[in-house]
Amino acid sequence: MMLARLLKQNREIKEEFYKKIAEKHAMEKEKIKEKIDDAVPGFLGKMLKPAADLVYNLEQKKKDDKGENGEFISFLKFFLVLPSEWRIINDVVLEPLEDEFIQIDHLMIGPPGIFLIETKNWRGAILGKKDEFLRKENNKWVKTSSPIKQNYRHQKLFGEWLKREGFEKYIDLIFPVVLFVSPDLLKTEDCTMPVFDSGLALSIYLRGKKEDCLSISEIENIANRIINAKPFTKLPVTEKIEEKQKKNPRINQKKKW
Repeated sequence: MMLARLLKQNREIKEEFYKKIAEKHAMEKEKIKEKIDDAVPGFLGKMLKPAADLVYNLEQKKKDDKGENGEFISFLKFFLVLPSEWRIINDVVLEPLEDEFIQIDHLMIGPPGIFLIETKNWRGAILGKKDEFLRKENNKWVKTSSPIKQNYRHQKLFGEWLKREGFEKYIDLIFPVVLFVSPDLLKTEDCTMPVFDSGLALSIYLRGKKEDCLSISEIENIANRIINAKPFTKLPVTEKIEEKQKKNPRINQKKKW
């Protein structure tokens, strides 16, 4: 059996994304410092700034901490179980709108559609109900960020990116999925998105989908556009007018009085 193909996003282009993201973080830090100056002027404000900087960095680290080992094991299971028609792209970074970035852990494209996999390497017991999640920490249940809500944001913005690339007809074929790679216990109830407790379970789920919504050439075309995706650029006014004219040919027609 031929295995799924692994593709990688263009490294140089990806560095451009990370540079823009770093610039955005720097601007956000400056805004926080300005707010401190306004709220707490003088010596106390100066004392608070390093603490605010530290809190911001810790929050970003939490967001960025994906658990690379768990993700790699999941990828191996996808790679070994899915057939050759599938394309797997790990750690995809896109800028669908100006200064709006998404980082998709695994993006998988096959005949049934485009699957956005949000991976969490959370340990311990996890409960999910109606898209809200609790984690057990020190024998207490603590509310945590919802990977389902996070992935719905990815779905929406990825749809915006498809529109910009002229792939609007594929928007209904975007399917977000959540994967926990190493939970001790996972229970979900009334969640609006599929949630899996292992890469193998998710791979079997994907392999079981028999719909042929995308042809091989469409799969290749979408995948190649993703791996070569560039940061958001504003269209010049003339190009915007031309784009509107293409979408609405009536703009080109002179009114008859």
